[in-house]
Amino acid sequence: MEHSAGLDLNKGNLNNNRNQGHHHQNHDVVDPRESRDLDERILAHINIEAPTFDGQEPKHLVSWLFTMDNFFDWYYFPNNKRKVMFATMKLIGRAQTFWRCTQQLRANRNQPPITDWVEMKEKLREEYLPSWYKAMLLDEWNSLTQGNRPVTEYMDQFDEYMLICDVVEDERMILSRFRNGLNRELKRELILSQFTTLAQAYARVRSYEWAKKSELARTNNTHHR
Repeated sequence: MEHSAGLDLNKGNLNNNRNQGHHHQNHDVVDPRESRDLDERILAHINIEAPTFDGQEPKHLVSWLFTMDNFFDWYYFPNNKRKVMFATMKLIGRAQTFWRCTQQLRANRNQPPITDWVEMKEKLREEYLPSWYKAMLLDEWNSLTQGNRPVTEYMDQFDEYMLICDVVEDERMILSRFRNGLNRELKRELILSQFTTLAQAYARVRSYEWAKKSELARTNNTHHR
């Protein structure tokens, strides 16, 4: 009888432990709705400032339009008219004057104002990135070389031209243009590697230059000992 009572007691303890464990497990589970609410509260305190565009440097239009699109996505601007109104406030200097004149001319012709963000972007591209200007930038891109600067600086400028020129071509052509602008040693390294994508080429020249710099630093340290 005592043995039976002890067994029942152990069973009771076991059940209690299980219930406690189950209680702790439920306590650790996070309600997905609470997680979403937390995300919303965090995002509400993140303040992103939209950039301005003054029209002084036409090629900066590409990065401005890209940033504005990201801004509208972040703050969820579903209304095109509101996008145009907000973007208009971010035009300053020459760009502001151009846009005011554009809208005024449409009013003088009894045409409705531009209220579509896509149309506004096209008008700005026509003004600041006309075909002749893009052709000039393409010539600059084709003649771009690394020179005496680090390869990362050359890559940054190469990417900038690629975005501005917006040329639709085979990646092998872009890779060839990048390779031709490199210094002789890096150019030879890419030719021997026979890469087929720009990402592969970028990774290789970065690692190769870093390895050369590390080797040079070790050599200098050895000489100074």
